[in-house]
Amino acid sequence: MNDFNTLHIVPDDKFSNMVHRDFESFSENNKYVVLGKVKKYKYIKDWFPENIKKQSLCKYIINNNIKVVIFHSLLDKFMVTKLPKNLIIVWCGWGYDYYPYLMSGLYPHGMVLTKTKAILNANSKIKNNSLIGFLTGAYRVGRRKLLNLFYPPQKVIKNIDFFIPIISSEFKIIKEMNPWFTCNYASWNYGTIEDDYSIDYSEYSAGENILVGNSATPENNHIEAFNYILENINWQQCKIYCPLSYGNAEYGIKICNYGKKLFGENFIPLLDFMDKKKYNKILASCKLFIFNHIRQQALGNIISGLAMEKTIILNKINPLCSWLEENNIMFITADNTLPLKTLSNDDLINNKKQIEKIWSRSAIAAKTSRLNELLHEAAMQKN
Repeated sequence: MNDFNTLHIVPDDKFSNMVHRDFESFSENNKYVVLGKVKKYKYIKDWFPENIKKQSLCKYIINNNIKVVIFHSLLDKFMVTKLPKNLIIVWCGWGYDYYPYLMSGLYPHGMVLTKTKAILNANSKIKNNSLIGFLTGAYRVGRRKLLNLFYPPQKVIKNIDFFIPIISSEFKIIKEMNPWFTCNYASWNYGTIEDDYSIDYSEYSAGENILVGNSATPENNHIEAFNYILENINWQQCKIYCPLSYGNAEYGIKICNYGKKLFGENFIPLLDFMDKKKYNKILASCKLFIFNHIRQQALGNIISGLAMEKTIILNKINPLCSWLEENNIMFITADNTLPLKTLSNDDLINNKKQIEKIWSRSAIAAKTSRLNELLHEAAMQKN
């Protein structure tokens, strides 16, 4: 029994590289697969997970002596109901896969604020340009809704042993909102400050620029964030960087045009995916990081900002606010009724120390080791 394998089901995403690196450092008994047909990996680099069909998952599990399965993000949740019952199933959530599923009650009016919603409704063509693309997207959404109807959360969750949210406070919220939620809590995080979220300051000089949002998705509430800058920040001598390479391309174009209209040449949209070193150089040039999501999102950028001693500005509704407070990390809320406050150098230095306790290489190594031990013990008991 001691020689069983753990299966990591990963998407083609940069975070999957972190999964492979950190778990391989503690155990060789890991397998990695990407479900569905993938001709060429776009974000997975320097290693090659196996590529199998969803229909072949059970056979793969049996043939490879798998006793623990970790889903790194889980959209097709019905799959867990089809797996062998002797497995330890772990759902390592990525936010987008559990907020609408388990935390939608927090946002009865949705996660897009009024002014950003207006720019969406003004010309509601934010969809795939091609008919095939549109139909494919519509099919996927419709299929997932239908599956969720036949496999409601209560039916799915009873098949999952451990749930790993991005931040611990989300687990408490989920338990309070869903009394039937029976998953056990486990702690683990993607990436480390040293390897993924920060830079060597000897290479770069700090700047006074501004970062707004993390993707081309309406949940960034870009329009309200832009208004906040106009009303509260002396931006005329700053570059305003806006990452738009990930998400909905057409929405990204709208935000690009809107930002240029407001800020002119000061507005710099980041439309193409760039390597970590180049992106972190841009982050290092910024003094303020503004994230106007009302749900937890952009945590990787926030970790980078805290590690680089930057000021983080969040929407006060965001659950990240309470989590940061619990960890003694200072931040500012984007409240237009208040003047922009600044954090002292001591505040920023303390923020760096606090986030290092959670996300340093040694902290993540300890979490990975504990998680391996926890899941190994659970698998031994179940089998």
